[in-house]
Amino acid sequence: MYLTIKAVGKLSQSQRQVKGDIMVKEEDITALIERVSIMFEFIESKLSILTFIDLSNKEDSIYFYLSFIQVQKDTKKEILLTLAKWLEEVRMAGNNE
Repeated sequence: MYLTIKAVGKLSQSQRQVKGDIMVKEEDITALIERVSIMFEFIESKLSILTFIDLSNKEDSIYFYLSFIQVQKDTKKEILLTLAKWLEEVRMAGNNE
């Protein structure tokens, strides 16, 4: 069985969102959540910002939400680009299996 992983970054002032979907085997979910958690810890330490992470399982999807609190626009852009790059890496790894 496969689950769809959705990553959603929401910019508080403009309310724009960046989204990415990847398909992951159910047995790989725990490892993926650990990797995502490590990634967010890295972003927080690197950029010294606050993030809010909500991991909730809704139907066959798991959502990761990012909320930025008083963060410069360039910093938000860097985080979202990092997230997009990471999602693409995971997507490519999944396609190679």
